[in-house]
Amino acid sequence: MIPWTPSLDARRTRLPQGKDILQGFDAWVHGLRVWWPLSLEKNQKNSPLAHEQAQRALGLKATAPQIQAANALIKGRLVEMATGEGKTLAIALAAAQLAKKGKAVHIFTANDYLSGRDARTMAPFFALLGLRCQSVTSEMDPKERQTSYDTDIVYSTAKEALADHLRDRLKFTNRWNEHRRPLDDLRLGSSPISPVVCRGFHHVIIDEADQMLIDEAVTPLILSSKDDDMLMDTCCKEAWTQSQLLEADKDFSLKGSKIVFTSQGKIHLRSIKTGTIGNRSWQEHNIKQALHCQVAIHRDEHYVVKDEKIVIVDAETGRLAEGRQWSMGVHRMLELKEGLSGSGQTRPVSSMSFQEFFRQIPHLSGISGTLAEGKKEMWLTYGRRTESVPLNHPSQRKVQPNRCHPDNHTMNQSIVRDCIKAHDSGRPVLVGTRTISESESLAQALREKGILPQILNAVRHDEEAKVIRQAGWKGRVTIATNMAGRGSDIPVGDDVLSLGGLLVIQVGRNPDPRQDRQLQGRTARQGKPGEVISHLSAEDSLLVRNLPTWLYRLFRLLPSPGQMIFLSQSYHWAQSIHHKKSRRQRASVLRRDQWQRQHLPTSHSTASIP
Repeated sequence: MIPWTPSLDARRTRLPQGKDILQGFDAWVHGLRVWWPLSLEKNQKNSPLAHEQAQRALGLKATAPQIQAANALIKGRLVEMATGEGKTLAIALAAAQLAKKGKAVHIFTANDYLSGRDARTMAPFFALLGLRCQSVTSEMDPKERQTSYDTDIVYSTAKEALADHLRDRLKFTNRWNEHRRPLDDLRLGSSPISPVVCRGFHHVIIDEADQMLIDEAVTPLILSSKDDDMLMDTCCKEAWTQSQLLEADKDFSLKGSKIVFTSQGKIHLRSIKTGTIGNRSWQEHNIKQALHCQVAIHRDEHYVVKDEKIVIVDAETGRLAEGRQWSMGVHRMLELKEGLSGSGQTRPVSSMSFQEFFRQIPHLSGISGTLAEGKKEMWLTYGRRTESVPLNHPSQRKVQPNRCHPDNHTMNQSIVRDCIKAHDSGRPVLVGTRTISESESLAQALREKGILPQILNAVRHDEEAKVIRQAGWKGRVTIATNMAGRGSDIPVGDDVLSLGGLLVIQVGRNPDPRQDRQLQGRTARQGKPGEVISHLSAEDSLLVRNLPTWLYRLFRLLPSPGQMIFLSQSYHWAQSIHHKKSRRQRASVLRRDQWQRQHLPTSHSTASIP
């Protein structure tokens, strides 16, 4: 077994809460630890033999940008490479070179489908170089996983890899102490402990790196076990019943993401008898949670109901987060809201954020089409340099001026007209929305006009690969939520190119500009023609949630022509405010992880697994 031997000592790596100069110094130290072992390999580049074998096995000739990207990945850098430029082959070239050092290379993709697809596609190439390649997916049992992890190159998702690491760590909870381990071996004699599934991580390459290192960085992966806490279930039911007696705006209001009680609401709360526990502050907290579930967490936006269960929708990717649950009784209250039977409470037994996990990887690199905006954060958090790769062919993408609308209804009507116009000419259209409800309502409006669109959202994610392959066909209209289909190419034929290529229609803006660039990058790849049209609405929830209340009200008081003039700038302000909030949240989680390492070393121990 290859042990987990991180080159970064997490206990000595801090990110102070002081001035930027202190953060910069800490990042410099962090980066030095990364650069020193990699500097010994600075002259190592991708082998010409790998390029030749790729052409023989796959029929793909590596381009200059792909070779440059592969060399940067080998050096442990983060690479911005435009969508459609061939990131999959660049990753494979780098992985082949790194695997020849004798340590396994793990490649993290966006989902199980891409892991299996890339492993099958690249297996002949790796085989010619004498390397074994397998994928790890969620359906595999521990024995199959262990077999796959024992190969030279492993395609997987970060979620599966981190979950396997946490499970392995639980098997050795009492064996992390290097002085105690020999005594345990003598005491146990020949009775073996359950073997670890994953043999550790040394070389890791992340596809769509910004999604994992930024968007999902602070998301903790939590291993849980069933906890039949009937008392908690009773408290949730009581709080939900009591919350039905309160009226919005009269007893409470939603300010930002917080429930605030009015004077009348507080009087009403004091008149309610204490529940099962008999603690009034705990009762008030539970009622707040119930009210939050009523007015702030919406079906088909934050969650869906699938197979009589509440399934969370990931806010950043638009995908279903199967197996994830909200804590503090929120999940149970949503089940009460939808009239579902309880799925049972869970008790966390081990957890780690993806941000903390990736900081422990000795040789970490990644690639994505949208990394420039996060260049500073990548250096401060992970000590990794970001390198941009030029286009292989000049871009022919046409980005039309924003089309501004006073309300959502007017915007949707305009989007339907654009879709009909393109459909009548045979030009394929991809409409990008943020929520499931938006995609379904637009689809219904198009059906009423005689157009049958293909829908790709969290509810229909099983059809993702098929829908994406067909999105560039002549006459197709596809509606996709957020980044659904990210990582999959949309092929277009010559008949479509003669019509101007794929038309991308963007509904509003995403909270992060990187996601807007990802959507726009679905068209006009490899120097082919394409067009992007963005529709903006003054009623967009992005503006409502992020702009200060006084500023948004002032904006809405302007006459319609004035609103349209400032609408694009308002979106820019809202995205900037959201970015700052998210950055502060990630910094806060990083400080919390570091505090836990210093004061609770056994909770995040990274000692070698025997």
